[in-house]
Amino acid sequence: MTTYILIRHGETSWNKDERLMGITDVPLTKKGIEQARRLGKYLSKINIDRIYTSPLVRTLKIAKAIKRYHKKAPLIKSDLLLERSFGNLEGWKYQDVNNSFPTLVYSQTWKYKYFQPPGGERIVEVQDRVRLFLKAIESSRNNTIAIVSHGVFIKIMFAALLSIPLPSLSSYRIDNTSVTVLTKNNEGKVFVERINMLDHLDTITSHNPW
Repeated sequence: MTTYILIRHGETSWNKDERLMGITDVPLTKKGIEQARRLGKYLSKINIDRIYTSPLVRTLKIAKAIKRYHKKAPLIKSDLLLERSFGNLEGWKYQDVNNSFPTLVYSQTWKYKYFQPPGGERIVEVQDRVRLFLKAIESSRNNTIAIVSHGVFIKIMFAALLSIPLPSLSSYRIDNTSVTVLTKNNEGKVFVERINMLDHLDTITSHNPW
């Protein structure tokens, strides 16, 4: 059995301001740093064999918080795990983007996988990165793999593993430092164990993950 633990980065100031972030390297807020600390501690009792992370500071901080409790697990940075680039639109307020580019409205964007934001990346290009990443980690079969990335990438990886259509992704939430867990058996069948789990942010939760 291979276990994929998909983890989104913590809160940034651009999340708070509702700005399109993409590959702009925005650091975590104090709240985001605390989210990282809690997540690392929450996952401390889970066996993790490898940690993969996007190289941006907001994801790397999360990966290092996990690594603190899993010193033998290699921490591997990969550009394949970067968020979708939104090019010239990065830094724009969500509402301004929605008004100017209807194909990027959250509930609609998954229908337009060939749309390219000015200077940015199409969804099909992120799909290509997801496929390359999954191929790259094939040698980690029967391991537990923590993958720290971004909202769009995580959703597309979720869709790829489960063979579900992109438009259905509009009904899924992936919050800051959320944990989504999928397992794949030796016959290649994938099971969803958790989606958008945020138990580590509950101050009264016990540190005994699934």
